[in-house]
Amino acid sequence: MLLVLALCLPLIQGELPARPRAVATRTQVAPRIDGVLEPEVWDSAPTIGPLTQVVPRTGEPPTEATDVRILYDDWHLYIGVRCHDREPEGIVATQPSRDAELDYDDRLEMVIDTFLDRRSAFYFQMSPAGSKGDALITGDGGDYNKPWDGIWEGRCSIDSQGWTCEMAIPFKTLAFAEGATTWGFNINRAINRKNEIDRWASPTPDAQVFQISRSGDLTGLAGMKQGVGLDVVPFAVGTLSEEHASGHDEDLTGHAGVDAFYRLTPNLTASLTINTDFAETEVDERKVNLTRFRCSSRRSATSSCRIRACSSSADWATT
Repeated sequence: MLLVLALCLPLIQGELPARPRAVATRTQVAPRIDGVLEPEVWDSAPTIGPLTQVVPRTGEPPTEATDVRILYDDWHLYIGVRCHDREPEGIVATQPSRDAELDYDDRLEMVIDTFLDRRSAFYFQMSPAGSKGDALITGDGGDYNKPWDGIWEGRCSIDSQGWTCEMAIPFKTLAFAEGATTWGFNINRAINRKNEIDRWASPTPDAQVFQISRSGDLTGLAGMKQGVGLDVVPFAVGTLSEEHASGHDEDLTGHAGVDAFYRLTPNLTASLTINTDFAETEVDERKVNLTRFRCSSRRSATSSCRIRACSSSADWATT
């Protein structure tokens, strides 16, 4: 009886489909990240395979094709995406700022599970307007750390065939185990005007792109370099005040500080801050709700009004 139950259990529960597998291609020529896919560079990599509709018609081919190619060299992972669209004038692209809410825009969302633990991953998103977003995901999608801002490049452009996306992610931004040749990977595409979601791995409504356990595999990786794992971010904040009554009294005040991060091990990072910049502290947004519907509790990192001496720690990252 136990043997019969063991044999029938997968049929009762429903077996998960096999994980799709993509291959990253090593390149000797780094692509120029400008939102234009140069054929002489990107055509050397095969596409990862077609996406499949999640909604509205689950399991059917997408109404618009999506070609995804992945390259890498010693220092960067490159992702190039051609989002075909026969009606490019219908592309929804309204948010160009970093970490913007893209629920109402066309967009791409990607997760990269560098430890292949099927629990945690780096999350990246881009929109046709050039909005960049990133986060750290743990607990198989249960924890979504949006305030994390990694160092990477991304550009998009809209043309007569749809829109394109190019990304360059330094390996020094991605913590991973040395010698690993396979990572977890998944990608979502949203076509807003059609209320359509297309996905590469696990294209079913019961799964989300944040569920790392439902991702596919990215193979072919070898010889990546992380550098020493040191990031230094200096900043300065200044205030200039003037006495309008006299027109002569001016007061200039300010302070400076530095944040430093050092990767001790692939999954352990030490941080040091001197004269902490509390302008980056996130607070809850106050909302007045006069409807019978509940307010959304989703949080996002927002930029504050300040002057920083360095807009990105990329210039200070040590290789």
